Amino acid sequence: MRHFPEDIPKHIRRHHRLINHWIQRSSGLPLSLSLTEGIPASDKKIVAKAFDEILDILLDCCSRWRDVSFHFDSFSYSRIAALTDADVPLLSSIEIVEQSRAKSSQFLDSTIFRAPNLRKFSLPMPSRDVVAKIPVKWEKLSHLTLSIEDPVRIIAEVLRSSKNLSFCHIMTRVTQPADTTYVGDIHLPLLRTLRMTRITRNPCPNVIIQSIKAPLLEILFITEDALPTDMKALLTHSPLIQEINLIHPPTTFENVMEWLEHCPSLKALRFESADHLLSGLPRCTAYARLGDRFLCAFILDNDRLCPALETFWDEDGMAVSLETLERFFAREDVRLGAPGLQPWTKVKLTVALIPSSESRSAVDRLVLEQAAAGMEVDLLVLPPPTASLKKRAHKRSSTRA
Repeated sequence: MRHFPEDIPKHIRRHHRLINHWIQRSSGLPLSLSLTEGIPASDKKIVAKAFDEILDILLDCCSRWRDVSFHFDSFSYSRIAALTDADVPLLSSIEIVEQSRAKSSQFLDSTIFRAPNLRKFSLPMPSRDVVAKIPVKWEKLSHLTLSIEDPVRIIAEVLRSSKNLSFCHIMTRVTQPADTTYVGDIHLPLLRTLRMTRITRNPCPNVIIQSIKAPLLEILFITEDALPTDMKALLTHSPLIQEINLIHPPTTFENVMEWLEHCPSLKALRFESADHLLSGLPRCTAYARLGDRFLCAFILDNDRLCPALETFWDEDGMAVSLETLERFFAREDVRLGAPGLQPWTKVKLTVALIPSSESRSAVDRLVLEQAAAGMEVDLLVLPPPTASLKKRAHKRSSTRA
């Protein structure tokens, strides 16, 4: 057993003993580990020395590494970068949270990324001009998470090479003028979960997502900044999609309704945003008609949207009438035996009732009735717009089955 130098503080030596004990008890089993280096400015030398001692222990058993996560800050990357694919025969998953691009560049060139069993690769910190150089066998990956600032051409090449992905999360940071270069079709025949997020100072269409052809796609998570010009291009080629999460969704219900016409298998729809609650939700009869029309599209029309939908989650807020709200919760056509129409299992809504004089007791009664029927209900009703924003307290009727 290794012994820590005596100049290392006692609490750090205890960690050393625990790690040694953990390694010994695990016998020859594969290891999952997360290695985080955080060095306080006051004792950098001592902690850095302790970190090196711990790294010695872990490197001695690198042949047993299976799932590893590195959160690096200031120490040298060279020791792990020196490992080769032959040193980590069991490595299946690796995550690198890089804090220093300059110091991590040599690490990202390491042949450790060519490990024969590597299937999950995650680089969630923004990077530029490095992705194309990482010696990953993209075609063998099943899970990919990348945060990159490269041109769309590079992103497209990586995705096109990663043809066996089942999970993909791409985070892009756009600081240059809009790049709308046509990249051609990107075929991902095994993809089931797609997450697209983007931070941009220059709003521009996402040409990547509308180029993806994913016939087995089931879960889509997308932010408004990452929306393509033509969302239908993706949804048309993904008839099996069951869950859509829109963060900061577009303000027009018409756009969303047009997209959802291509989602016959959808079971869960979520809009997650608090912007309207902060800025003040438009509350007028005309706006309520849009909200009414949107909710009614899921329950009454012959060509109703998403008949298999069971979960409806809206934090973005909409103005509706009490009558429409009652019909939406009841999903009347279920009682009439409408084929293929499923009852709600979970509904979360943020609404402003039009007119605002509607009885609060009627809303409470509606929530209790649905909860008694087995539905999980969370309904936030905004106060009348005449009250001061600072003095408003959001009234919530929340009953969970």
